[in-house]
Amino acid sequence: MTESVITLTTLIRTCNSCPSQWEGKSCDGRYVYVRYRWGTLSIGIGKSREESIKRSGNLLEKELGDHLDGVLEFEQLRAATAGLIEWPDACESNNFLF
Repeated sequence: MTESVITLTTLIRTCNSCPSQWEGKSCDGRYVYVRYRWGTLSIGIGKSREESIKRSGNLLEKELGDHLDGVLEFEQLRAATAGLIEWPDACESNNFLF
């Protein structure tokens, strides 16, 4: 899918590793789902959170590491998507304790 640069207004890191995962919202109200697992970065975008997850990879699917890799830092995410997504300067984190 070819689009102009997508600007995100919100971004929350929902999982730190295996997978590294984020959820956000674009300035035009679309939901974005970012997942890095098995060395592959997948980004989905849709009109709802569920649609963005279901459509994982429709915006970007890119191999960055080997098949055992599931850790991606925010700065690595920004570098891997340069020219495609304008990320907020920082992201919130949802750290769940189990």
